Amino acid sequence: MKKLIVAVVFIISIKALAGVKAPEMSDENGYVEPFKMFDNVYYVGDRWVSSYVVETSSGLVIIDSLDFPYSKWIPINLKKMGLEGKPVTHILVTHGHSDHVGGAEYLQSLYGASVIMTKKALELAIEQADKSRGEHKFLPPEVQWFAQDRSSIVLGDTQFTVYITPGHTEGDLSIDFMVKDNGQLYRAFVVGGHGVNFQDPHLMKTFFCEYGPNQEVGR
Repeated sequence: MKKLIVAVVFIISIKALAGVKAPEMSDENGYVEPFKMFDNVYYVGDRWVSSYVVETSSGLVIIDSLDFPYSKWIPINLKKMGLEGKPVTHILVTHGHSDHVGGAEYLQSLYGASVIMTKKALELAIEQADKSRGEHKFLPPEVQWFAQDRSSIVLGDTQFTVYITPGHTEGDLSIDFMVKDNGQLYRAFVVGGHGVNFQDPHLMKTFFCEYGPNQEVGR
């Protein structure tokens, strides 16, 4: 009975989110035409928040999902980049603020993708989801793998190594992977939260405690 209730709620949530229209793709709304950054990486975010798609040999990996309903631009942008029809296998979320995680559950439901984020990020995402209202109302995603510091996952021909780098929030996740430019390999690093929250003494202390051990990441 419990499983049936969960399934019904899940179906209702999909229908509810599906009923919200994608915002007008205008400059005023912050829409940015998607573009190819590297041979295997595309920008599908908006003017204010980044979202990337990494193409691997086993499918597409989305890094951050935008706020809902702006996340509805992502499938449109995939089509513009000629990626429509390719499986979206994973969604990596850098932290739990709504503008990065708000569309994760929608995209997860749309593509059947697995979500990777930290436990702290999910806790924040649940708080943010509870506060969301109106057309920006979203649900937290179902997480298949809680990221651990310096752990790696191989998706097709691409290895993603993740680092827990608190500072912007407690659950910040930074991502290290290889990109290609005209066939030449380069190392890319997505920082999971650019601004340190200096108004929160606990986050400041955590940032400085964690920064030292992670300095070697850039070497």
